[in-house]
Amino acid sequence: EIGYPVLNPTVISEYGMREDAEGRMEMNYGIDLAVEAGSPVRAVLAGRVTRLEDYDGSGMAVMLDHGNGLSTYYARLEEVNLKENDTVKAGDYIGKVFSGDAEGNTSFLHFEVWVDGRPVNPREALTGN
Repeated sequence: EIGYPVLNPTVISEYGMREDAEGRMEMNYGIDLAVEAGSPVRAVLAGRVTRLEDYDGSGMAVMLDHGNGLSTYYARLEEVNLKENDTVKAGDYIGKVFSGDAEGNTSFLHFEVWVDGRPVNPREALTGN
């Protein structure tokens, strides 16, 4: 079991199929955790940065490999000061929750858990779920 990557989140979107803003069905491979914009995001376990992505208009994303087939993915971040292959300890600062949403939507962290290359429901791994 792992802890949440942010303090006192509210789950606003669950893992699984959901309807997008245009009414199309889409898969949510993680959970969306509403928190205040700028909230610190921390690594849930020790690991190595395997992927960094910059999504124009919605922040950055970080994938951490924790070994034994377990990875975690954190999206909608800003102020990420990591590089690929950097190592982090459990609880290390990854970045902060993205606050640049021009539409005024709720600030949230998108969080995924992957096992052996496949997404799993993060709630099955989180403590206090």
